[in-house]
Amino acid sequence: MKPSQFLTLLFLAFSFQASAQNLKALVGGTLIDGFGGTPIRNSVILIEGEGKSGGRSGKVIVSCPGCNPR
Repeated sequence: MKPSQFLTLLFLAFSFQASAQNLKALVGGTLIDGFGGTPIRNSVILIEGEGKSGGRSGKVIVSCPGCNPR
């Protein structure tokens, strides 16, 4: 293996590890919709940095400005 290939792989390994450390998952709670929607039991809430998203386990809806998730 060439030194440049090794350094590239090493860099990628640390990049993925650093991003994974910033992700948290809150699993199994009840998610309450602040707009009067039906509460979601056994929800998953993902928190990465300042961003937040939540939904049913296996189907997470990410809210973003200007989009209309269904």
